[in-house]
Amino acid sequence: MNPQSPNAMMTDLLTILKKPVASFVYSRFSQAYPDKFSTMMEEHLNNNQNVMKAKQESSEVFEQREHFIELMDIQGVLQLIDRGWSEVFVDYSDSMRDDVRNLLENRHAWAHQKKLTIGDVQEVAQIAKRLLNKMKTSSAKNATKKIRQLLRHDYYRHIPLAEHYI
Repeated sequence: MNPQSPNAMMTDLLTILKKPVASFVYSRFSQAYPDKFSTMMEEHLNNNQNVMKAKQESSEVFEQREHFIELMDIQGVLQLIDRGWSEVFVDYSDSMRDDVRNLLENRHAWAHQKKLTIGDVQEVAQIAKRLLNKMKTSSAKNATKKIRQLLRHDYYRHIPLAEHYI
């Protein structure tokens, strides 16, 4: 039985989502701007407090993929998709951008400690899985499986465990 609150489940969901999306964003920016992708990412995220904190930990947060994936938060990564849409992600359907904006909105509610329901988390999980499916990477497929496991683990929470065996 999974005793997690919906807000704790949302934390797990966003954690699962972060690395594959960050890797995808880094790849797309480096393909779109081979010589200046780090500068372009930083420009798209100007005045983002989490970027400032990440740069304190590593000045090379945009230059090295591993640092970017580890230090960027999900908000910044999603903002890069939204703000870089017309230049970097133009080949993807507009529904992908809608999913990104919806995830940003729900992440904002979670970050500002809005009380979430299981239904809210399930809806966000569906949006996250759609986004991951559109990315078509192996890390996205693995994250989709983890999200399914997270939800499946919680699905039967309302059923009490048997106290004895027959």
